[in-house]
Amino acid sequence: MSLERLEQDANGELMYRFNRPWSDGTIGIKLSPLELLEKLAALVPLPRAHLVRYGGCLAPHSKLRAAIIPTPRQQGGDSDETKTGAPYWSWARLLGRVFDLDMATCPFCRRGSLRIIAAILPPLCGRREARRRAAPTQSRQALRPSPRSR
Repeated sequence: MSLERLEQDANGELMYRFNRPWSDGTIGIKLSPLELLEKLAALVPLPRAHLVRYGGCLAPHSKLRAAIIPTPRQQGGDSDETKTGAPYWSWARLLGRVFDLDMATCPFCRRGSLRIIAAILPPLCGRREARRRAAPTQSRQALRPSPRSR
């Protein structure tokens, strides 16, 4: 967006002139200041979103990518120990990167470290895990649903 092509009229409306006329002959648009801010805000990327997208031979699944991207040996990694797989990241580091949370220390005492207790995936497992936590002293037989309730 060029400020040279943005003008304000006597009513406070903003007129933005385009570089070239559109196919229907439109040479610009008239917006209120709030409408201009709405259009500009839509262009701002979300936090931690990928800003670089590759196309053509540099796209991730291009058949020509292997011929263009240098190998680790060409990049100076002449040893056989050069890692080619994906790096291992701990769950705490991944959650910290994605959600901007400090998952390495306990939020209550600020000293202890956190660890995974259970991973609850399907809804049925969630109910079963909640029952197990609510009654840890009951036997496993008591936690099983009766055949009639199925």
